[in-house]
Amino acid sequence: MPLKRGGGNHMQLYDSRNGEYTEQEKQYMRAYDDSAMASYELCGQNALRKFHFPVEGVHEEKYCNRFIQAIIDDVKQPTYVFEKMNYLLTFHVKNDKSMFLKNLGYSEYKPYELFYDICVNTKRTSLRFSHFAASKLIIEGETILKGKVVKTAWRLENDLNLFFVTLIPGGHRK
Repeated sequence: MPLKRGGGNHMQLYDSRNGEYTEQEKQYMRAYDDSAMASYELCGQNALRKFHFPVEGVHEEKYCNRFIQAIIDDVKQPTYVFEKMNYLLTFHVKNDKSMFLKNLGYSEYKPYELFYDICVNTKRTSLRFSHFAASKLIIEGETILKGKVVKTAWRLENDLNLFFVTLIPGGHRK
């Protein structure tokens, strides 16, 4: 079987007919990462083995949530994207969030205030795996904005950069 670079920059087996990991390799990766994660949970930074960033088709939801909780303190500060805040504070006919945010006191004249409040008031312990998107993790969590609880979605990349995706007023009640 040929090898290619995979999660964690490790060489891994793949099927040359379709370029995907073999079932054998997926099982090995899951077992290795479960063991490495357990070691990390017991020993912290002193764990001897390193675990992989979750890979779609290999890792399951349980592992993804364990991964998020293990690395959450190492995640870089979210990157501010003016267009994202501007979008949230601008009226849209469908899925409008601007009225909700304006009723809370946010304004398109101070979009950074909204971003700051989202970053500071997202409960990191509430962050959970939602789904994969182009080799990145989409995670969701609870955020309190001026006394109102909303669900926020974030994109976590394998270099531990975190990007705000959106907020869902009332989404925490599902």
